Amino acid sequence: MQAVGMNPNEAVLPQVSSTISNAINSVSESIQGSAREASKEGNKEIAKDSNVGLGDRISAGVDALGDKAKQSEHEAKSEAYKN
Repeated sequence: MQAVGMNPNEAVLPQVSSTISNAINSVSESIQGSAREASKEGNKEIAKDSNVGLGDRISAGVDALGDKAKQSEHEAKSEAYKN
């Protein structure tokens, strides 16, 4: 529905701007999710390494769990921006 006195192009421009913004946000969230996944995997390797001190292994395990939570959050946001 077109607003009275509004050029049709004026109504489309905000939609295009919103679509572009959502696409950029989706890509950004996807990249952040991938970075968290890489961090998670690195922390998992440290947690499994018997040559690393117990405290560092525990810390890496906790960090891996946090990374997984953040990864899931970024992936969910990325999907939301796609819709």
